[in-house]
Amino acid sequence: KDGAEGIGKLEGLYEKYGKDLQNELKIIISDVEMPQMDGFHFASKIKNDTRFKHIPILFNSSISGEFSKEKGREVGGDGYLIKFQPKKFYEEVKRVLTRDD
Repeated sequence: KDGAEGIGKLEGLYEKYGKDLQNELKIIISDVEMPQMDGFHFASKIKNDTRFKHIPILFNSSISGEFSKEKGREVGGDGYLIKFQPKKFYEEVKRVLTRDD
């Protein structure tokens, strides 16, 4: 529900799984509009942390427009969807998870 809470949950998962977290957590799906820490700040913190930077982030937001999509890419987002189009959501998650880095 909030980027700050998300960081806390990631910290807890890292304590539990350590370097194996990448094998347990395949993708992070985040909204953009959240209290305390928005999705862009959340993603930026994750992508600047060596423990989490390899986990793909997919934004799923009601905010549309190229500016928001570009901002999502700038902070390390791997995809950006407008809420809620189930077929496109599935296709984008599949694309992010099966891409070759």
